[in-house]
Amino acid sequence: MEKKRSVGVTLLGIIFILLGLPSLLIALLAGISGYYGKGLKLLIDIFMRIIFIGTPGALIFSGIGLLSLKKWGRICAIITAIAISLVLCGYGIAGFIVKSSSIDKSCISWDISFTRFCFFSALFFLLVIFYLTRPKVKEQFK
Repeated sequence: MEKKRSVGVTLLGIIFILLGLPSLLIALLAGISGYYGKGLKLLIDIFMRIIFIGTPGALIFSGIGLLSLKKWGRICAIITAIAISLVLCGYGIAGFIVKSSSIDKSCISWDISFTRFCFFSALFFLLVIFYLTRPKVKEQFK
């Protein structure tokens, strides 16, 4: 008997893939012509490249898993959503601190709209986690 995929799972799978593909392309293009420092700068550079290539890769991988109704796809999507939510909240909090502090902001261009974007994006991924942990949705991945 063929598994029946709900519209919500289908939409999430497509959204994850559509979020991941352009991000991966941008990360790969930026990685080709990137900065390679020495010592600690090199370690930070390598770490950031792993993050910028790994996150879109995880989104695409999760999207494929969701569309094929694999249990690992749902778990990977939840883990990816948690990681992205934490990073986005961190960016949002950092932006709020920078905006409200008395440090010299001449070298920092951080708009409050970016902080809002981070929090609303994190909210989207938290709703994804909520949706993927519902019993009726979990049942589709058995």
